[in-house]
Amino acid sequence: MSSESCGGKIVEIYRLATMRYKGDIGLWFKYLEFCRQKRNGRMKKVLAQVIRFHPKEAGVWIYAAAWDFDRNLNVAAARALMQNGLRVCSNSEDLWVEYLIMELTYLNKLKVHEKEENDDSIVEDVEDASEKVDVFREKGFNVLQAIYGGAIEALRSSFDLRKHFLEILEAPDLAHSDEMRNTILSDLKRDFSKDPEYWKWLARHEMRQA
Repeated sequence: MSSESCGGKIVEIYRLATMRYKGDIGLWFKYLEFCRQKRNGRMKKVLAQVIRFHPKEAGVWIYAAAWDFDRNLNVAAARALMQNGLRVCSNSEDLWVEYLIMELTYLNKLKVHEKEENDDSIVEDVEDASEKVDVFREKGFNVLQAIYGGAIEALRSSFDLRKHFLEILEAPDLAHSDEMRNTILSDLKRDFSKDPEYWKWLARHEMRQA
């Protein structure tokens, strides 16, 4: 039996199984992984099905967006999936965090691409190059600010989400990063100053920064 024929039979088994056990999200993810590994052209259709049956599973939106972003290099489609997912799963911390990481990763790729193009050019004005870098840093800050605002509005009581955003803020080269960091720290104090865990965390945070 050829590998193509065998693959087709496995796809049919997964198709029948997921139609019979639509609620088994683990089974759907195994089906998706099989399609991803075999590159059999069924991924888009299967993703549409699993989103239809499990729209409130944040992991489904993350998986679908990652596939469009990493495999198809389709940033617009990945962004649309993340935003649609957040409309349905606005209380998912993972979805907010992954959305931010995706957007900052995209900006970093653009910055690297721009640098490579500049390196290939014969001469470039140093001031122009510096301005382009500043534009990317400014965009990164705007993205972080917008996503942070939406996340806090949806999950105001989540202490962990604020900590995740602070951790992410340490990595990329963003304009006004100190300003954004201070905003998050100020919001944490405002919303969690009566929680003993906040003060324990703050002490550890300050020690790391020292």
